[in-house]
Amino acid sequence: MILLFGSAGSGKSTQGQILAERYDWKWLSTGQMFRESNDPEVMGYVNRGELVPDEITNKVLVAALDANSVCGEKGGVILDGYPRKLEQVKFLLSYSRNRCGNNNINLVVMIDVDKDEVLKRMALRGRDDDTPEEIEKRLGIYHAAIDPILDYLEQENVPVVHIDGVGEIEEIQGRIRAVLVEQGIV
Repeated sequence: MILLFGSAGSGKSTQGQILAERYDWKWLSTGQMFRESNDPEVMGYVNRGELVPDEITNKVLVAALDANSVCGEKGGVILDGYPRKLEQVKFLLSYSRNRCGNNNINLVVMIDVDKDEVLKRMALRGRDDDTPEEIEKRLGIYHAAIDPILDYLEQENVPVVHIDGVGEIEEIQGRIRAVLVEQGIV
């Protein structure tokens, strides 16, 4: 299992989908998992624009992981957008150890993009809520949440790599694939 992290505008979903297609792995994003769950309670939160509580998110995640046999494969599943909280990473490690008998998180890939590049990319999307002030606020919230998660994963001996997320899509993909080869995942 690979965890893919990156702020809004980092291109992580694009990169995750390319990897999944290239290696015939399953790409799982929280948004996708919520939509596929067909759970009215989950959809209620999503449709109201509210965060889905951890307990429900974890239940949906476990169903998706169990359906995709995550144990024993290097790579195999790419998680995009989960975990977003320290409690969620602790849950994921516990699930992995209990389900697979070991920590089945092979690698964490953090796609790093500086604030100016994120601002430029988000401006291209043309969404009303993508103002520089809102983007900076979201980046602050994101880093406040993700930095402790990365630290915790490293303490748990999960390899964490940082990838330069600036450049053409294939350039960035090449950097990620080089790390996968280096780590013995592909």
